[in-house]
Amino acid sequence: MLTKDQKAYILSRIESVLKPLGYKQRRRDGIRYYRSSDEHLDFFLIFFLRITDIRVTGVYRGIREVEAIMARLYDDNYPIIGWIRDFGDIPFSIQDVSLEDVPTSPLLNTQEEVDSFCDWYIGYLLGDGMRFLNHYSYLPNILKRMDELEAQGLPWQHPKEGILSGSLDGDFRGLIISKLCNDPHFEHKVAKIEREFHEDESDKPWWPYLDRLKETLPTIEPKYNI
Repeated sequence: MLTKDQKAYILSRIESVLKPLGYKQRRRDGIRYYRSSDEHLDFFLIFFLRITDIRVTGVYRGIREVEAIMARLYDDNYPIIGWIRDFGDIPFSIQDVSLEDVPTSPLLNTQEEVDSFCDWYIGYLLGDGMRFLNHYSYLPNILKRMDELEAQGLPWQHPKEGILSGSLDGDFRGLIISKLCNDPHFEHKVAKIEREFHEDESDKPWWPYLDRLKETLPTIEPKYNI
């Protein structure tokens, strides 16, 4: 188990490179480093654990124009409304799942191992993590990845290959992004999601919100013309 001094050292290493980039720290269900702008809320999480020392996540991004539309769907019966309320800022829209297959919960027994871990994670945050955020700052790039996943028969929010966040609410985000991008396959996506939702009785709590989204989608003005 990491000592108090080791935890402080890891956080100081990370903060030394992130604070100049505008990231701030908040402690709630783990340690979250976040950076907010008019367009996005970017963040990642660090958990100090009792048995495996540490767990870290890939980067997440909340896209404000997407989440503002999602907010029109919420009411007290929304299936994950408790999570929405507890989140504190805006729910995240996309996530980098590339760390899912990486052993990110090591036992750190020596200073060398602690430094090696810090080097690896900082390298990710400034490298692949930053490239992910830069690439997917352009909504049509998200749509392209959605189409690639669909061609592979995978959901947009697949836990190891996907791009969108959430469970079934990820499908709502996908339809919003499709409409914002003036996707020529938008109607196909709506029909596909509606069919999948109504094929499974366990999805029934989500049905009213899909109907609400379908009422909202015609009011969305496309932002891009792909």
